[in-house]
Amino acid sequence: MKRWVLLGGACVALVVFGLFFAREASKSLGSAALPDFPNYYLGGERVFDGRPVYGSLESEVEERFGVEGYDAYPADPPPTVLLVAPLSLLPYDTAWLVLAAISVVILLTVTYLTAREVGFRVEVGVLLAGIALLTTSSRFLLIRNHIESLVVLLGFLGWRALRRNGPTRTG
Repeated sequence: MKRWVLLGGACVALVVFGLFFAREASKSLGSAALPDFPNYYLGGERVFDGRPVYGSLESEVEERFGVEGYDAYPADPPPTVLLVAPLSLLPYDTAWLVLAAISVVILLTVTYLTAREVGFRVEVGVLLAGIALLTTSSRFLLIRNHIESLVVLLGFLGWRALRRNGPTRTG
């Protein structure tokens, strides 16, 4: 396939994703619709305030965002809570965008590197990375602003180490 077709396809995918993201991000910023991100953000605030991390967020979400009945709580293991806690030092909308941007970069990078690892040409890797952002899984991850992109990154790194080093040397 021609190089310009592959790169053009990747550009189209990125533009479509950009339109999707602009529409969806505006729904979550300013707490217009609360994704799962308050679990990470408010959990991080609790870490820095020295309060217990685990427990209902309902009163904090109602106080901060005016949303009643938010039936959620930080449920991630302590290392994950500590990993994303620094986001709570930023204003909420900025922190939301930072995590979303990190997720996009990870998804693009892991898809591209996976394609290259299995032998696809650079152009095909770029096209697949662009298309990956349009999948239902990627869009859901970003709408909810989940931290699963970190799991995807670790899974990729483990797979690549296993592929390159074999099971006895990968650890």
